[in-house]
Amino acid sequence: MMGAPALAQPSPTTVLVAPFETTHPEAAGLAAMLPDFLGAQLGMRPTVQIVSIDDIGTIADVPAYDYAASCPRGEFVGCAFVLAEAGGAAFAVTGTVTALQNSSRVDRRIVDIVQAREIVAFEVDFGVGDDAIFAEGVGRVLDAALNDAIVLDEDIRREEAVEDNRAAAGRAQIAELEEESGGAVDVGEQKRSIFRREAYTLSDLSRDMNREGAKPWDRVQMTPREYLRYKNADLPLYRWRELAVGRQGQIIVRGYGGFGQAPSYGFYYGRVGRSGQTLQVLETYAWQSVQNGSSAVGGLSLGVGVTPTLEVSVTGGASSGRFETNIDEVTEGDFASAPVPQDTPSRALYVGPQVLWVPRPTSKIRPVIGGFGTLWLASTVENHYDLPDEFPNGGGETDNLESPAAITVGPIGGVEVRVGERVDLWAHVPIGVVVSSWNAPATYEAGGGVLDADSLESPQSPSVITAALHLGVQVRMLGKKPNTRSLDAYE
Repeated sequence: MMGAPALAQPSPTTVLVAPFETTHPEAAGLAAMLPDFLGAQLGMRPTVQIVSIDDIGTIADVPAYDYAASCPRGEFVGCAFVLAEAGGAAFAVTGTVTALQNSSRVDRRIVDIVQAREIVAFEVDFGVGDDAIFAEGVGRVLDAALNDAIVLDEDIRREEAVEDNRAAAGRAQIAELEEESGGAVDVGEQKRSIFRREAYTLSDLSRDMNREGAKPWDRVQMTPREYLRYKNADLPLYRWRELAVGRQGQIIVRGYGGFGQAPSYGFYYGRVGRSGQTLQVLETYAWQSVQNGSSAVGGLSLGVGVTPTLEVSVTGGASSGRFETNIDEVTEGDFASAPVPQDTPSRALYVGPQVLWVPRPTSKIRPVIGGFGTLWLASTVENHYDLPDEFPNGGGETDNLESPAAITVGPIGGVEVRVGERVDLWAHVPIGVVVSSWNAPATYEAGGGVLDADSLESPQSPSVITAALHLGVQVRMLGKKPNTRSLDAYE
């Protein structure tokens, strides 16, 4: 019994990757490597058989390499056509390379040798690490061309483009290619596909996950979730990889200002009781403390990125406030009225560590979550009032009251907005709880018998909660380089 005849497999289409022309000397290295690199990548597709310039031999008694090297500037498409025709290739891939600041722009052309027409032109910004998506883009457009999904009616042997009965069908079918390439725009007589990242949904992710073969995220060394964010970021792959490194290894310097409730309002209360006969000091009572008040805040911060999303830093600054001094000398038998407190500007200094977690480093707008600990050092009466010697802190023999201080800890919430390559605007809202304090209040008592205990004010304890809004600018310096697969590695 004879078996069923085996189905004939279509033979692969022969393709020549011709030399690329450079528009800037800085792009010469990339242009020289592209033919070998693209040839190797496209040769892995079962539908393609690569023809090398080595296979061509001579053209009009001129070695193919010499012919390619002598191609006049701007005639690279025509030269590619001649080379491919001499080598028996059905299609040719060629283009130009332009150097940009952080990448190169590659204008790629695919030429149908049999029909003698340039069937498609498309360009992409090609940066370090874009090798995989670059080669994949060329391959997918080439597949569409081999399947007659794209027809641009420009006969490269004639000066003017002519219409063909396949043109209408080609323009209709190009919609499918646009979904793959990210859209297209008209440029003169040609349709130039621009590889942009269009909306990529969870259903697209699920579809690609269930397909056989290499996944698109594997080709660019990402997880599926990372690839989903990348596809919707509208960024070149080299830029995405630079941003994905995030804070890791970076030094972050911040300057900021703001306002809030801070323990920067100081108080000093003192009473001295004298003998009615000798005026000798018989009793002393004093205390010093600090409380919250509405404050303007300013400071600096220095941080180090530990991971792409995590940093540790030290921040310090000053918070404005007021200082109230209320002192009086009471003599036995004297019923003078209470004095008017003295109020002067003041400030509190603060310093402490903080930890920030900033997810999605590739996004322009990023949430900030973290925590902090702060040591507050309040102002003392000596900075605001020249006390008589009889009072504590007045310079006499009486013991001094120590400076109030407190430690607060709490969460930080906020947001960052990228405005430059290494510059961000940011807003943080730290909310603190006082977990420890000392000399707040600090109290001094000596002697007795003169002061009326009922008329004395009790010490004021520090406030429990602090809160502020910080607005500032941060500059991120240095940092880890992205891990990329480059043409250098391929070479």
